Amino acid sequence: MICLLAYLAYRRREKMLLTAVIPFLCLVAPSAIRRTIGALQDFKTRSKWAERYSGFLAPFITFTFIPFLLVIALSIFVPLIERRTFLIYVPFVLALISAGAMKLLRRRAWAGPVLVVLIALHAGSVSYFQSFPTDTRDYRGLALRIAPGIEENDLLFVYNKNWITTPIFYYLDWKKNHFVAESFSAEVRRSAPKRVWVLLLGPQGETRPMRQALNEFRLQSQFSARRARALLYVRNGR
Repeated sequence: MICLLAYLAYRRREKMLLTAVIPFLCLVAPSAIRRTIGALQDFKTRSKWAERYSGFLAPFITFTFIPFLLVIALSIFVPLIERRTFLIYVPFVLALISAGAMKLLRRRAWAGPVLVVLIALHAGSVSYFQSFPTDTRDYRGLALRIAPGIEENDLLFVYNKNWITTPIFYYLDWKKNHFVAESFSAEVRRSAPKRVWVLLLGPQGETRPMRQALNEFRLQSQFSARRARALLYVRNGR
C-alpha cells in the first residue's frame, strides 16, 4: 500500500515521493532511539530515560514528534503543511497530554491550576471550532458550471503550489485544459488568449501576478459553488 501511494505521488510530482519515507522512519524510530539512549552509558539519567521511553508512552512520543519534524523538514522541498496534515496523529498527542495531566493531578499543589488550564483550553477549542468553516468546498459543482463554457484556447489561472487547488484537477482534465500557476503575464503574452478563467478556490482572491496579467482584460462573468468561485475575463473590445 505504501509503495502504491508513493507511485501515485510520483506520477503527480516527483518530489512528493519523499513522503513515502515517513511511515518507514516512524517504524524504525523507537528502536533507533532506544539504542541511542542505551549507548549513552556515561550519563546518569540514561537508565531513567530508557525506562520511560520503552514503556507505554513510547509509541505516543514517537507519533507525536517524529511525523511533525519530518513533515517540517520535507516542506523545505515540497509544500506539505496543511490543516489536515497532522489530523491522523491527534490521538497520540491527546494521549500524551492526558498522561502528563494525570501525573500532575496526583499532586495537590498542581491539581487546581491544571484543571483551570484544561477547562480553558477545552472552552477555547469549542469556541474556535464553532467559528471555523467546516463545510466542504464544492469542486465538482464549480467544475460542472464552468466546464461547458471553457474553449480550446482559454487559460485557467490557479494558485501555485497550494493543496487547495489539487482537487479541481480531478474534475477538469489537465490534459484538455491549459492551467497556469506561475508566470501569468509571460504565458498571456505567449499564448495570446482571448479569454482567461481565474479559479478562486480559497479565502484569498486574485494574486497580484494574476491581476497584472489581466490588465488588457475585463471581467465578463462569475460562477460560484460552495466556497469556490471562477471569474471569466475577456479581452477589452470583445
